[in-house]
Amino acid sequence: MATETLSEAEKARLIPGIHFMTEPTGRCAKVPGTGLGVWEIIIRFKDIGNDRAALSREFDWLTEAQLNTALAYYVSFPSEIDQRIAMEDKYTPEYIAAKYGHLYSPKHAAAAGIQRNRAENRPDTTPQSH
Repeated sequence: MATETLSEAEKARLIPGIHFMTEPTGRCAKVPGTGLGVWEIIIRFKDIGNDRAALSREFDWLTEAQLNTALAYYVSFPSEIDQRIAMEDKYTPEYIAAKYGHLYSPKHAAAAGIQRNRAENRPDTTPQSH
């Protein structure tokens, strides 16, 4: 699909329900009724081997229509989402510590329940027992 010059309005017409929000890192395609960026669903979809049934289990609070919207947007605009994922991947604990060392503490991150899946540099979505 030729997507070089499509505006957000045109993208939203192609993928009903998609809307766009401004975030600190720029504009982001969002899944309707969730507050989630498409990239947040797609990053997990890729992490679980593009397994659609597993995606439904991972996001069991989302409807099939919401998940289908995210997947349809990714199929239509893969480079946009892949670029966003690549940008997000650079924000590792090490990157944050190097850039904002005086503000970042792994100890405080752990105390706040922020853990990383070190193998894939993704937030760990495994439920933690307390």
